[in-house]
Order: sequence, then structure tokens, then C-alpha cells
Amino acid sequence: GNGQLAHAPGPRPVGSGLGREAGVTGEELKARLEQVPLPDEAVAEERAWELVCSAYRSELEAGAAEGGRPRKKAGRRSLIGRPASKAWALAAVLAIGVVVSPARALVTDLVKDVVQGPKVESTTVSTSPPGGGRLLVQSRAGTWVTDDDGSRRHLGDFEDSTWSPQGRFIAATDERQLVAMAPDGEVRWALTRPSRPSLPSWNSPDGFRIAYIEGRQLRVVAGDGTGDTLLASGAAAVRPSWRPGPAHELAFVRAGDRVEALSVDSGRRPFSWVARGQVRGIEWSDDGSRLLAWTRQSAVVLDSGGHALWHHSTSPGSEIESARLRPGSSQIAIVEGGGQARVILAAPRRPARVLLAAQSLANPIWSADGSELMVAWPEADQWLFLRGTSLNRVDALSDVSKQFSPGSSGATSFPRTTGWCCSR
Repeated sequence: GNGQLAHAPGPRPVGSGLGREAGVTGEELKARLEQVPLPDEAVAEERAWELVCSAYRSELEAGAAEGGRPRKKAGRRSLIGRPASKAWALAAVLAIGVVVSPARALVTDLVKDVVQGPKVESTTVSTSPPGGGRLLVQSRAGTWVTDDDGSRRHLGDFEDSTWSPQGRFIAATDERQLVAMAPDGEVRWALTRPSRPSLPSWNSPDGFRIAYIEGRQLRVVAGDGTGDTLLASGAAAVRPSWRPGPAHELAFVRAGDRVEALSVDSGRRPFSWVARGQVRGIEWSDDGSRLLAWTRQSAVVLDSGGHALWHHSTSPGSEIESARLRPGSSQIAIVEGGGQARVILAAPRRPARVLLAAQSLANPIWSADGSELMVAWPEADQWLFLRGTSLNRVDALSDVSKQFSPGSSGATSFPRTTGWCCSR
């Protein structure tokens, strides 16, 4: 249903043998089944209650800080008995680990009532990821940077942005300029171009180069704003990706389906790879050993020479919206759209694992150390953070749109996160 999200748990035990003997009536079987505990029922219930209590305490603390009266203490049954905020509902659903299936139809109906209840505005305003770090965010109002404490700073009316390697600077673009600035908004330099620059990408680890797209041109400029140069023509509107390391090697997409690697300093072209379908995005791994490229139907991992190592294909009726390599790992987080969206964790020689499923999910982004995965849930106006070694804990930040649309009295659009950087 709309707004419903399922968090996929691990395998469950099957069958208890109840009702196999002859002579058991339907009423007797029903009575016996009602006495059978669900697997890990007590643990799941306790975990759900702890999360709900935590959310409730946060609301009390926020109300006290604003001089308001604490709300009446909730009884243990109040979550189902009254309209719940989406933050509380999400905590309950994910902690219990509900999966939509005929065998759990009654539980599913209950969850649907909670998730789809009237929205109650959250009193907790924060944009800080649970595990720390800073976010670079694009909204209709422009570019924003969030800090560890949840505060937000509006940097200007820019259309796109990206972090420098250590998060010391930000490159942003508008209708005519490529700008480099500090996270506090202080502009260090601005490059004015004849037409609209877009999709900036800052190389690592030294930060000496910034690549960007202008029309069908792939261009590069030094980190101090000098030496703007044309690298290649016929480039597609896909963000170029720098291979980590001192070689200043850049991968980009030519219009259509060709991925090319280029040494910016020497002009050497290490490889060219042709995809089966239009390439929607590319990304080098953090160690520079693999390049991820994805189309609507598949995500392909190449080695540093442009040879395909393995790939993940979408299920029938789905298409890949976005994909991201997990830092320090061979895993890929993939968002598949088409009907109900799914977040999938794929790895070579292993079956893909579904992490989340909902009506709308988008834009997966890993933390710098790969310990957290951020996923946008526009329909619920939330950012979801999957945490833990198995990504089996989910935290949510609510009312995201309003926090990046100050002073707006009408409908707001959901913002897009362009980067998640290290802590200060």
C-alpha cells in the first residue's frame, strides 16, 4: 500500500506440526495456532518498545527546550490506539521486522493502520546522520550543508554541488559559474563559463583537479580555479568519476553507452568499454581497483583495465534508479524502481539481499567508512539510515522537505543529497 515500508529480516523457521493429527476441528486448530509464539517474539517486542520510547523521550526533550509542556506519558498500547507520527510508526515497523506475506496478513493489516495514519508533525528537528558526518543537500532553494549537530547552512542558489576529498571545500554550479567555497559559504574562486556548467567532480586524494560537464564537453580546472581545459567532446550528462590515487585518471561517459578512462595529465586512455544500454551513472571504488557502471537493466563492475568482473541484473518489470559501491567492500547498494521500489545489497557470487521495500525509495549514499547507508523516502518525507554490520537497524529523520524550504507556505519538493562527508 502507499507509504508502507517493509524491512526484510533473515530466514524464519517453518511449521510446527500443529493440526497434523486426525480429528482436529478448524476451531481447535485456530485456538492452538493462537498459542504458538512467533519466532523471537519477545526480543522483537522489546526492541520495538525501546525504539518507540526513545522517540517519545526525544519529543519530550524537544518540547521542554522550546518551553512547551511535556505531553502526557504514553501507555504501552497507545501507539496503535491513536494516530501516530511517521517517525514512530517507522520505528515500530522496522524494529518488529514485518514482511508482507499471506502468513502474516493480520500483522500486515495492523502495520498498515499505523503507517498510513494521519501525520503528526515531529517536534524533533534535525538533519544530522545518526552516525555523524556532514551532508551536502540540493533543494529548490539551492545548496545546503548540514553539520554534526544537525544545524543547516544555506550556501546560495546553486544547482549542483560536490565535496572536496576531505570535506574542506565544496564545488558548486549555477547557470554560468563553477564556484569553489568553504563549508561556511566563503567563496574562494569562481569560474564564469559561456554556457551552463554541471556535474562537478573533485579528484582525490590531493584535490588538485575538478572535472565538470558543459553541454557536450568534458572539462577540467585546477583546484585553485586556473587552467580551465577541454578534455573531450561528445560527453554525456553523467557525473565523471576520478580514480582515487595520484595519477589523475578520470572515467566519463560518452553520449550513449560508452565508458572511457582518461589520464588528465598525459592524455593516455587506459580503456574504453561499451555497455548494453544507456549508462546512467559511474563510480570508482575507494581503492581504485573497480569501476561501477549502471544502466536501466544492469549494474556492471569493471576492473581497472575495463574488463567486466561481475554484474547484477534487475528483476522483470524493474529498472535501476541508482547504485553505489560500499567503501571498503565489494558490495553494491542498488535502488530498483518500477511499482514498489526496493533497496538491494548485491555482491559477487552471492544472492542479492533486499534491505527495504516501499512505494518510493531513491538516492542511496554510503557514509565515508561504509558503516551506514542513507536512502531517501520522498513519499514519507524522510531520510532512512541503515546501520550495523548487517544493515539491520534503521533510523529515520522526518519532515526533511520543510527543513530545506524555509519560509515556504505551500507544497515543498523533496531535496536531493549530493554528498556525505567525514566529520570535522
